[in-house]
Order: sequence, then structure tokens, then C-alpha cells
Amino acid sequence: MVFGSSGASAWATQTTVKRGESVSVYVNLSTTETVSGLGVSVGYDRAYFEYESSAWTVANKVSLGEGKDFDPVLGNGAVLISPSSKPNGEIFCITLRVKGDAPLNSSAVSFGVKVGSEGETVYTSVDITVSCNHSWGGWTTISEPTCTEIGQQERVCSICGTRQQSYIDAKGHDYSDWETTKEASCTESGEQVRTCSVCGGTQARTVAPLGHTLGDDANVTKEATCVEHGEATGTCTVCGQSVTISTPLAAHKYGDWYTIIQATCTEKGEREHECSVCGHVERQKSLPLGHDFSQGTVVTPATIYSTGLFEAKCTRCGVEGSIISPCSYNDEETGIYLETEEDVFPVGSVVKVKTLESVRPEEKEVKTGIQKYVAQITDYFKNLISRFSGNKQGQAEVNDYGIDKISSSYDLYEIKAVNNDGDMVQQNGKTVLTFKLPEGFGRNTAVYSIDEKGIKTELPVKVDMEKRTVTASSDLLYVFAVANMDSLPEKNDLSMPAILHYIIEGLLLLFLIIACCVSAGRRKKLKAVKRAEKTEKDAESRVGVESGIEDTHQQTEEAKPAIPDRNSDASVNSSLRDEINEALGDQNAVSKPQEEQVPEKPKKPTLDDIFGESKK
Repeated sequence: MVFGSSGASAWATQTTVKRGESVSVYVNLSTTETVSGLGVSVGYDRAYFEYESSAWTVANKVSLGEGKDFDPVLGNGAVLISPSSKPNGEIFCITLRVKGDAPLNSSAVSFGVKVGSEGETVYTSVDITVSCNHSWGGWTTISEPTCTEIGQQERVCSICGTRQQSYIDAKGHDYSDWETTKEASCTESGEQVRTCSVCGGTQARTVAPLGHTLGDDANVTKEATCVEHGEATGTCTVCGQSVTISTPLAAHKYGDWYTIIQATCTEKGEREHECSVCGHVERQKSLPLGHDFSQGTVVTPATIYSTGLFEAKCTRCGVEGSIISPCSYNDEETGIYLETEEDVFPVGSVVKVKTLESVRPEEKEVKTGIQKYVAQITDYFKNLISRFSGNKQGQAEVNDYGIDKISSSYDLYEIKAVNNDGDMVQQNGKTVLTFKLPEGFGRNTAVYSIDEKGIKTELPVKVDMEKRTVTASSDLLYVFAVANMDSLPEKNDLSMPAILHYIIEGLLLLFLIIACCVSAGRRKKLKAVKRAEKTEKDAESRVGVESGIEDTHQQTEEAKPAIPDRNSDASVNSSLRDEINEALGDQNAVSKPQEEQVPEKPKKPTLDDIFGESKK
């Protein structure tokens, strides 16, 4: 608004504000008069706004004192300009805050600017609209969407009652699988249709002709090249017609690759080869080789808690460079390599690696029958005792880790990060561990992490068969097992029902063995009794025979004539001796005089003698 030679205008940082927000309003002046002071009066609706701050922004201003530059109660103020000048541009700013209960409407902020003490007053204003801090309710559907048409929904602000609408996307068809309504032939197209399960709409598509298919007896009338199709004649195996078809182009016959541009450490290379038939040239770009800093000097060795520094000169181009190596540790004895980031381990941490076990499958004695049952029952109760005994600190022993139940071929390592006192340190991140693959281990290699309580966790691994390594990451260093999962242990059912089954079968087998032993003992005693009875009968029979011989001998002796003494009568009649021998028979034949011996009667054996002998 312009009066005479002066004019004023106002503008706000935003013309639409919400309750509780602040807005700044600026006043600009344009005049041709030289003035030594300015005055301003501000008018605004106190039901909408409350005063926050104000400031004169005119150049060369001189304050009249506190409360006189601007009085928020009266809504006016003034300032001196020294030296006197023609103020043009921004001269005053006021910041107002919208009340929390301000009406949702527009309200004007007006200004009156008095130019000089005797000068004119110019007026200006700006309209500010108060908007609602909407509190929206839930969406209400006005119209449901269909397969092809959009729907509509709205929600209402609980403060001002404003309604907001939005669209709901169409659902789209829910088609079934394609159904063939007309089969394609060698020369004619086919058709397929599918149906929407919601609206029943259908969609059709055309199936291209199949083309003729020649059999193995086709006659190639023209060989295909890399630039021209060939031809073949024969009978179609589908429709039976005699046809001639076009055969596809042959592949190019390229020669060896030739290097056009040699790749360098930083620049790409290029190579090409040419087809010997058509002369087509194919080119390929190769990536830069990158610097080779394989030979250099370790300035600062890396540790598990700090990075290292390696300085070297490229072996190809000679450029000097340095490489920051990650926080790491390499155990030369086992070949285990650890890599992590800074701040994972405290400063001064030291890694300790110890091999606990290295187990490989061996030929085991094959146990059968009762040996198998006894071994299984023994293993069960050993596991049961170790499960409930444990040590007082709750830490698992090596043989309690149970890796032998997962694989029969594994290596067990203890890997710890400790401080100077030998105590384990806290790990605040992941560590990548790389193990060397033992002989006989392949892609089916697993890595297990075992904590202080013996709890196993299988870690994701990456097996590199070229480098013969297996890599895993873990957020805890303690015990690790590298297991060959192609070497599985013999699985025994050690559940309680199975153990009871084994015990019952073992007892039955033991009962059969005892029964067989008892039966064999009884048969042996029976044979001994029968042998004793036979011996007794033989003894009685022998005694009877010898008694009869003795009686016969006595009768013969009584019937014999007296025989003269040999010493007194040397001429014994030989005929008389023959008669005596004939009378006595062959048993008592007397060839020459001898002393008679009476056989001793055998002793009758008893049962104690028999069983005593058998026991011996």
C-alpha cells in the first residue's frame, strides 16, 4: 500500500499453519524520504495468536531502550536511525504462535508504519490461515473394488469434521491354469483359455504352430553356415507330410584370441578373434590387473585387536602403496586364521589355540549277541551318569561335547582370547575363523561352536576345495569342532524303551545259556551213574567166574595122586604128568612145578568213587 512517496508490504514464512506452530511475519518499506526514525504498530486477533518475539531489522537503527523498541501489550514501538537515511527493504519482523484452541479460519496480521516523526503512515497486512491438526478415524469403504474397477474409501477428522477420500486399487483377476481349447498343429495355431474365479471373465491366447519335425532319416540338401540358413528334406514325424524345412544358422568358427590392448594395473585391456567363415570379429574387454603389492615390508603387524600396516612397491608398474591389514591372528601350528574388526577385542588381548582331540575312524571289533547288548547298555548308563553328574562349575568335559555322536572323524580345538592375567576377555562382535581342511575332509564339512556349558551350535560355513579351507564366523571364542559329515558314527538306539528291550533279550539269552549248562551237567552225571552200574556188574561177574575156577581146581587137587618129591625121585613118569595136565585142562596145565597164586578178589566200587573220579 503506497501513500505519497512511501509504501509498505508484508509477507509471512508460511500462510497456512497448524495449532501450536509459530509463524514469522516481515515488513518491507520503500521510501524516497530521508528519515531519522521509524515507528510501527501491529494488529492481530488475540484469539488466534500470541506474541513470541520481535526485532527491528532496518540498517543504522538505534534503540530507544528496553520496552520502547516494541511493547507487545500495546502492539507498537519505534526506533531511531542514525545517521538519517532512506530505509528501503526489510525493516521489522514479528513472530507469533498459533494458539492450541485457535479457530480453524483465516486471520489477518496488519501493520502500520510511520515514516519519520512528521512523515506519513503507510499500512499493510498479510492473511494467515489456521489449519487443523487432524485426528483421523479409520477408513470406511464407500465402494468395493472389483477385478477391473477401483474402489473408494474415506475417513473423517474427529476435530474439524474434514473428510478425506482415497481410492482402492482394483483386485485384478484370479485366473485358473491355461486350458487348451484347440491343439496347435505343425502348420496351424492353437488356442488356450483361462477363467477368473471371481468374476468369471475369460482370457484367451494363441499358441504358435509347432512346425514340422523331421526324423533321423532327413536329407540335408543344404548345409547351414553362420550367415545362411540350411535346408533339409524328409517326412514329418508328426503329420507324415514330406516337407522341406529351413535349418538354423551355424555358430561362428572363431580362431584364437589376439591381444589388442594389454591390460595394465589401472587400465582395461582388449582382445579379439575372427570367424574363419564370415570374417566376423568379436571383441572383449578385460579388467585392469590391479597393483601387485605381494612383496613389501610389514611396518606394523596386525593383532587381534588392532590393524596392521604393510608397505610395498608394485612389481609391475613400480608405484608405491600401503595396505592396511585387518585385525587378525594366524596360528602357525594348526593353520587356524582369525580375522575380525577393531573394537571387537580389548587392547592387549592374546589368542590361545589348543588342539583338544583329533579323531579318525578306526576298524572296530564287531560285537555280536550278548556282547552287543552289554556294550549298548554300558554306553547308555555311562551317558546317563555323565549327564547328571557334571562338574561343579557347570562346564562340559571334552568327552561330553558329543561330537562323536555326530561324526566319527573330527578335530576339536580350544580357541580363546585372554588378557595378561590369562582370563577370557569379552568379545563384542563376530570373528571369522578359517580352518585347514584335514585329509579326507570334503565339501560336506561342518563347523560347530561349543560354549562353556557344552551347548553346540552349527555355524554357516564356506568350503574352498581349491585352497582346502573351511570358513565360519562366530560371536564367541571357546571350543570349535571341524567335523567330516561324510563319516557318520554308528547309530545305536539308546532310548529307555530300547534299553529295556536289550535287557530283556539279554536276560533271555542268559537263561538259555544257564539252561543248556544245567542240562549238560545232568547228562554227564547220568552217564557217570550208568558207567558205575556197568562197572559194578562187570566186577560181580568176574568174581563169580574166578570162584568157579577155584572150586574146580580144589576138586582136581583132591583127585590127583600123590606126587613124589623131585629131589628124592628124579625119574618122574612123564605119562603121569600128561594125565594130570589133561585132567586140569588148559587153564591149569602143569608144565613144570611152580608156586600157586590165588587171585585177589576185586573191591566193589561205590557212587562216591564214581562221581569223585568224574569230578577229577
